[in-house]
Amino acid sequence: MNFSILAQLPVSMQVRGEKNPNIHCFCLAGQNALTSKNCSMEIFEFSAWLNVSVLTLVTAFQVALISGAPLGEYAFGGQNKGVLPRNLRIGSVITSFLYLGIAGHYLAQLGVFPKLLSPELNQAANWVIVGLNGLALIMNTITPSKKERMIWAPVALVLVSTSIVIALNF
Repeated sequence: MNFSILAQLPVSMQVRGEKNPNIHCFCLAGQNALTSKNCSMEIFEFSAWLNVSVLTLVTAFQVALISGAPLGEYAFGGQNKGVLPRNLRIGSVITSFLYLGIAGHYLAQLGVFPKLLSPELNQAANWVIVGLNGLALIMNTITPSKKERMIWAPVALVLVSTSIVIALNF
């Protein structure tokens, strides 16, 4: 069994319930990915699930900050060792709702929740999310806190990478 990953397969895929032979997918396949016509999971679906999983973990971290966990040096520029002050904990509440909204948006694209946006608005939202994740990557890369940078820059890179894949494919 050949576990080739990310081999581009010229297979048509379902797009909004219609067969579209002009769109090709990248696949994660458990068989020879270069010759198989069956994808076990398209890379954009994998990216959406990975993004949702990472957002869930990041939201759990934000909830810990909101609850008073002494992790201030890992957030908001690392300026506050220990428990975050009230205004930054409020920032964590806002961030948590934003992350949950993004996760819900991707879960709707995966069919877990009903879609609330038209295809055009959905695509626009996807690119706005790419922009937000790109900004998060920049901020987590230039933060003066080495601890924050070491943890959150790679996380932000995963989020921006997967959100680009999603925006290009949904």
